[in-house]
Amino acid sequence: MEIGTNKLNLNWKKRIFLILALFSFYSIPLILFELAVDNKIESIEKILLEGLIFGLCMAFIFPFGLEVLAKKLSNSISPNLDASEKIEIEGGASLFQGKEAVGGKIFLTNNKMIFIPHKFNIQKKELEIPFLKIKEVTGRKTAKVVDNGLRIVLENDDYFDFIVNERDVWIEKITERIK
Repeated sequence: MEIGTNKLNLNWKKRIFLILALFSFYSIPLILFELAVDNKIESIEKILLEGLIFGLCMAFIFPFGLEVLAKKLSNSISPNLDASEKIEIEGGASLFQGKEAVGGKIFLTNNKMIFIPHKFNIQKKELEIPFLKIKEVTGRKTAKVVDNGLRIVLENDDYFDFIVNERDVWIEKITERIK
């Protein structure tokens, strides 16, 4: 079962907010730059139209491109399993290694948890954690705001922090395995 799809789930309210934010981030610096350089604005209408077009493109075309790229990266990742192993759930994830969040895919098999980075990362080390070595699994907030963090604590108190979609499903499935 694949959970945590790569869809960005942008509803109309989020897209309108994104359009307005991108319009502002594009148009305001251009207006300020023209004022700083020329002490006047040649065409406010042109800048505002460019900002609107930029916002619309980034709110509709860019997310689509990201979804296509994420799906392509995700489909090319699969673990090498023992004959007795089978994948129970899988999904996109990032693993914090130092200050870097390494993107890839996470798998739960009947024996262990596996994280495989995608090929565009600098750090490409795979991680396998047998369920027997996991002491606890907890949720955490990413950047102290977003409820998509997952912490895996090992018996030796080392831990691994992940970002996942549908965090509660991952916590439930891993907790079932370690009890």
